[in-house]
Amino acid sequence: MASGKSALQRTLNTAIQQHQAGDLRAAKTSYEQILKADPTHPAALHLLGVLAHQMGKGEIAIELISKAIHHMPGVCEMHFNLGYALKGAGKLEDALTQYRLAINLKPDYVEAVYHLGLVLHELGQWAIAEEAFQNLLKLKPDSPNAHFVLGNLFKEQGRFADATVAYQSAIAHKPDMFEAYANLALAMQKQGRPDEAVALFQKALMLAPDEAQLHYNLGNALQDARRIEEAVASYRQALSMAPNLVGAHFNLARSLEHLGDANAFRHFWQAVVLDADNDLYWAAFANSVMGLELTAADADFLTTLDVLLNRPNVRPRDLAHTIINALKCQPDFWAIVQKVLNSNSDDDVAFETVAKHFSEFPVFMRLMRLSPLTDLGVERMLTRLRHALLRHVLSGELSAQGLAFAAAMAQQSFANEFVLCETAAESDQVEALHRQIAQTIEDGQNPDSHQILALATYRPLHGYAWAEKLVDGVWPDVVREVIRCQIEEPLQERVFRGCMPCLAPIDGDVSQAVRDQYEQNPYPRWLKTAVQNRTLDFSQSIQSLQFWREPEPFCAAAPPQVLIAGCGTGQQSVNTASWLPDAQVLAVDLSLSSLSYAWRKTNELGISNIEYAQADILALGNLKRSFDLVESVGVLHHMEDPVQGWKVLVDVLRPGGFMKIGLYSELARQSVVQARALIADQGYASTPQDIRRLREDLVAMGEAGNSELSKLFQLSDFYSLSECRDLLFHVQEHRFTLAQINEILQELNLTFLGFELRRESVRRQFERDHPQPGALQQLACWHDFETRHPDTFIGMYQFWCQKSSSGTARAEHIAFN
Repeated sequence: MASGKSALQRTLNTAIQQHQAGDLRAAKTSYEQILKADPTHPAALHLLGVLAHQMGKGEIAIELISKAIHHMPGVCEMHFNLGYALKGAGKLEDALTQYRLAINLKPDYVEAVYHLGLVLHELGQWAIAEEAFQNLLKLKPDSPNAHFVLGNLFKEQGRFADATVAYQSAIAHKPDMFEAYANLALAMQKQGRPDEAVALFQKALMLAPDEAQLHYNLGNALQDARRIEEAVASYRQALSMAPNLVGAHFNLARSLEHLGDANAFRHFWQAVVLDADNDLYWAAFANSVMGLELTAADADFLTTLDVLLNRPNVRPRDLAHTIINALKCQPDFWAIVQKVLNSNSDDDVAFETVAKHFSEFPVFMRLMRLSPLTDLGVERMLTRLRHALLRHVLSGELSAQGLAFAAAMAQQSFANEFVLCETAAESDQVEALHRQIAQTIEDGQNPDSHQILALATYRPLHGYAWAEKLVDGVWPDVVREVIRCQIEEPLQERVFRGCMPCLAPIDGDVSQAVRDQYEQNPYPRWLKTAVQNRTLDFSQSIQSLQFWREPEPFCAAAPPQVLIAGCGTGQQSVNTASWLPDAQVLAVDLSLSSLSYAWRKTNELGISNIEYAQADILALGNLKRSFDLVESVGVLHHMEDPVQGWKVLVDVLRPGGFMKIGLYSELARQSVVQARALIADQGYASTPQDIRRLREDLVAMGEAGNSELSKLFQLSDFYSLSECRDLLFHVQEHRFTLAQINEILQELNLTFLGFELRRESVRRQFERDHPQPGALQQLACWHDFETRHPDTFIGMYQFWCQKSSSGTARAEHIAFN
């Protein structure tokens, strides 16, 4: 018997030596040999369990070590290793129990105390974890790891000063601990000490030069210290070591964008390829390619743009120019466009052949369905194609081959509100087609799909008396989508119109004239807009705006109250409501047509925190309601007295509340001023026919050399009927200079917080022109900048301001030159 035990002990000793030497397979065989002879051998069960954990077999490890403890209770190492295996299996609470048993058996068991603290930290039990680590330091005060993990605990709680002390202690006990230098650097960044963070990351890199993450973190610190060129070098170094380090691609792109490098978008692009679920990356990529002038674009880039169009937080209108520009880089695409444009007449255009070719470009088809196409060449091509489709339909020459493209054309026409010009002959042909369809329906038959689509490229289907009879018909999917868009949805809007509440009467000649314009042309018609997927509350969302001037502290109501004064068709209210999901949003407008459109789209998107109502801004003071945020973008400058309207909005804003305002720039709208003078001189009316005629005349003048009028073609508003009317034919328009805005802000006790700029390059150029501290906050400096760069605010000024809680705004009294 004794000899048997001795043999087992010799085998155990051999197994332990094999195990320590890393020969796990041989050790496993030896442990199993022992257990074959004695299935209850505690040491063999325990060590075979440890080996199983090392081999990634967690459940087997837990089972074996548990058996060992059952047969030999009271061994602290067994409880520790069982805790270790349980932790590896994600059973943290059970692991805690085992670590505590081990510590009860051996109070100075340093490893058990250390891992107990780690598990408590992972469970978020920070106070108890801190106590464990402090006990560990009593047992081993010179342990760099103990100081390091205590620093991590403090850092995660936002106790950066305490974390700093802990990391410094870790470094004092282990000067070559690069992780401590790195985390100390992160703590310095959080305390607003980027230069010290840079120096610490550099020390960490001296110890671990091959750590890609360190190069990336150094890049972030350099970016915080505004040492952008050096940050770029660090990000590039990180990517040379870890090409798929997505954060490095993203932040490298941000740095390149700040430097004005046109290739910044390529790294935003790589970021979305590597992390396709990150909304922030997609939004940054979208912003970087907006208005991009490309000289080359491959199929992969087009595919990414196609995905981008479908992202919920992206507005297709913003991408139209870039997508068309990228398509022009495709020889096969541009050759088709040129062939159509160079045809001797519309009769020479083979619609189905062209449709087949264009259907091979999914991004083009998707864009046609979602946004007006903002390109004169493509617009002219579609004008000819539309006529070719009409001619082929009337002659009965079409098969089902071009149906999908014809449907996309119909949706494009609805998106641009039939802005394309047509000849008198076409108008006659359209009327002939209408009569054919009406007769077919009267005879109790279903019209041909091509007939419906051809008519839908010229006229909105819901305008015909027979339109509702198409709703219940059996149609191909692409035709059904057009019927939904052009008939069913407008019918829904009529229902919403009938039950829209009216909070305040529409009085005054100007208010009524503006209302009438938008009743005829709801502005703007949109099919998809950017919807944010946010979990931040009101305060966090406001803080994320990174104003140029520190705002006053402000505590919003619960829930926060937001007013959208002049919501139009709902894009702004949808964007704001999704950006502030904890807020209640009241969105008002003069036009029932616009409000009905907004209500339908909001329901379609499933957004529930918006209340729509008809009201005149001038009467909002009668509501006896106050708001934490008021937004009025592109509205005040259409009032008879913009300052009076602005004052009403300030009166309903709570002291300390925020305001976002959009106003036309006098300097930036000189092309519009010239066009409006032409309209007045030549007597163009604001009818669809005259709007189309004016557009043709403006294009001719621009192509003849009028560079000022040519600027209009760069504006997306030029490419749809209601937006062109709003741009050039509005019944009331005021324009402002920044000197005037500065005076109004002071008069209304509002503090300027900063502009919303679509492009980082504008701010970068401004800072080069005005490097003095605080220049961003000074409208006098921006006035000087705009004078030298008059197209800066070609859309409009969009800026944030805050209502003074003390009655005195923090505005600079600086002379404007």
